[in-house]
Amino acid sequence: MARATWRERLNEAARALRGRRPVSRPLARPSQPVRPLTPLPSSGQTRASAEAAAPFPLGGIATPGAAAPPVTTNKDTGGSMTNPPALAGGRQTQPVNLNPFGLGSFSFIYRREYQALDLANIDTSQFEAGQLLTLLADLNPDVSLALWNVLRVSGTDLTFKVTTVGGADDARGQALVKALMARLNRRQGGFPALVVQLLSSAFIQGAVALDIAPTDALDDVEDIFAVNPNTIWFQRDENQVPVPFQKQQWAWGSGVLPYRRLNQELFGYTPIDAYVDDVYGRPPAAPVLQNVFFQAQVYRDLQRVIHAQGWPKIDISLLMEVILNVAPQDVRQDPDQFALFVQARLDDIIGAYNSMNPDDAYVHPDYVAVNSTNAAAGSQLFDVSKLLAAIRMQVIAGCKTLPVLMGEHVGSTETYAQVELNIYAATIDVFREAAGNALAWALGVSLQLLGHAALVAPVWAPVEIHNRLVQAQAIAQEQANWAYSRDQGWVSQDQASEAITGSKAVSPTPIAPQGSVPDQKPAAPAGPPATP
Repeated sequence: MARATWRERLNEAARALRGRRPVSRPLARPSQPVRPLTPLPSSGQTRASAEAAAPFPLGGIATPGAAAPPVTTNKDTGGSMTNPPALAGGRQTQPVNLNPFGLGSFSFIYRREYQALDLANIDTSQFEAGQLLTLLADLNPDVSLALWNVLRVSGTDLTFKVTTVGGADDARGQALVKALMARLNRRQGGFPALVVQLLSSAFIQGAVALDIAPTDALDDVEDIFAVNPNTIWFQRDENQVPVPFQKQQWAWGSGVLPYRRLNQELFGYTPIDAYVDDVYGRPPAAPVLQNVFFQAQVYRDLQRVIHAQGWPKIDISLLMEVILNVAPQDVRQDPDQFALFVQARLDDIIGAYNSMNPDDAYVHPDYVAVNSTNAAAGSQLFDVSKLLAAIRMQVIAGCKTLPVLMGEHVGSTETYAQVELNIYAATIDVFREAAGNALAWALGVSLQLLGHAALVAPVWAPVEIHNRLVQAQAIAQEQANWAYSRDQGWVSQDQASEAITGSKAVSPTPIAPQGSVPDQKPAAPAGPPATP
């Protein structure tokens, strides 16, 4: 069988694409009633009614503990800016390294050529801010370390609590979520790698985006994909509701080429610290753009100064009187010939000096004087260490991190250091909240595709900023405070128990602690053995 040409493969793929129609059959509805989500207002719908029908922000990212929106079967096939795209199986977004229809049989995913990039000479006008920040995370040591710390500190264990609409524990939903997590993103490191991608996106690009790819029958999930927020653009519809688009290399469906309108029931976008009326979010690391490039220029200028003045040099001079005496008589009488004679001697000296090995000795005629110079001019420069330290502190501040985490040991008390760690833990929670809520929403929609209605909430393991002894002492003090309040009649036994353990007391009255050790003075050390 003859091998199909690329044009035949393209025509075949186009025919398959035209034959792929959105599935419009009703989904398997859960037994418990839930309110369907209408992501965009229909024609004639007021803004107030649209907001009431769509309680989730851009793309349906749910708040902690909120119900995931059930998927609806929108039969509108789209085709224009004003019509929402229909539900269909597969991924609706595209990766930045797309291989259209598999035609690029010999086109491999590119690798970044970091060695070819020079921050001091890079043309920033050729890159968007998100692209520059992504490059800096691998090119600048400070930005790279800041991202590394965010991923290591915030990447604690992430689990999900699944409950029914009524708030009771949902064992079946919990099992379904566990099974989903085991098979999601399995080609690129599994579910933990998906979490890392979202945390990195939150820090570098100020937003997280997810695309749920259902099966063609809309009864299961093929996979959940992290989307590069830098590829997402928004427009406002007639009701001023933001509508997400993605600039795609090969776009079809709703939208205006090359921008494809995305179905918001399967696509979610969460901005971080967005301004009023801004839907894109604010990259936490954006301030480093000014400082990093200035830092690179300072290093380049410092390199030139060091080369020019920072190292000892050899001073070689020609004794013109001696050269005049050794020059032939006819050369001395002709200025032009004499100039050529001197230049020839100078070229010989330069060639000999440039070809010397480090352990060679200077051997030269007596018309050459060799002197050694020191770096006196370089030693008179201003103290550049203070300038570099100031620039680096600006970069550290722009990365929203702490000096101690970047190797800068600034003198401070233990209390001050603890306050810094508390602030950094709060910063980490911003990234974890965005990533965890996005994943909880995606898992909730996945349960709806499976025909199961449930609430999904993320549960992160706490960031350890205290040692175990300090934590134990704090817990013991808190327990003692509640026990004292109960003994004084301020709170009941059950109230104190719920505050400490989260559940009611096992006894209506206090009982003697079991296994407790009464206060005892330490025994005196044993003396030396008696002498017989």
